[in-house]
Amino acid sequence: PPAGSLSRSRSASRGSARAAASSAQDALEREREAYERKAQEQRAKKTQQKESSDTLRSDKDSAEREVLTLSARLDEARKQSENAQRELAMFKQSHEKDGQRVDAAPPAAPPP
Repeated sequence: PPAGSLSRSRSASRGSARAAASSAQDALEREREAYERKAQEQRAKKTQQKESSDTLRSDKDSAEREVLTLSARLDEARKQSENAQRELAMFKQSHEKDGQRVDAAPPAAPPP
């Protein structure tokens, strides 16, 4: 083969090899970028899940505190109701005479 033809053939082969290497490098770069994007999405998802978990934990703690507060208020209301019932029973007992109920206030005198 003529010398120029061999030189052109080698040059074309080197160009083809460079193009293949460049194409492979581009493909690797795209793959790396896709991997980094996916990793970033996973980190963001994990962060969001942790924040959501923290929020749920905080909401649960608040709800538990509110339940304790309401439970204490309910206990207090029950005690007050029991006291009122006892006072009412004592009042009724103190205003009964020989099994007959006596009004707490004497009847009003008729007008003259």
